[in-house]
Amino acid sequence: MEVMLKIKELCEKNGITLSELAKRAGISRETLSREKWNPSLTTLVDIAKVLNINVSELFQETTKTNDNITGAVRIGDDLRAIDSVSDLEKILIELKNDK
Repeated sequence: MEVMLKIKELCEKNGITLSELAKRAGISRETLSREKWNPSLTTLVDIAKVLNINVSELFQETTKTNDNITGAVRIGDDLRAIDSVSDLEKILIELKNDK
């Protein structure tokens, strides 16, 4: 994964804008906006500190567990497949309405 994409993802997850990240990390917003950006280790460490993560997390792929679920739920004698959060939500709504 490209480091910049990961930084954007982590900013979104933490509710911080790239402008705020740049300001708090002591780098310019323009630097973060560059299409081809080759940050120094020091810059990556500063960014990681702002995001409250280990710098190695900037290089890790993200696995979205809440969008891709595979499993099954047994309701009485009925076994229901679950392939997404939406499937699970539907089952929960059905159970709530049955009460």
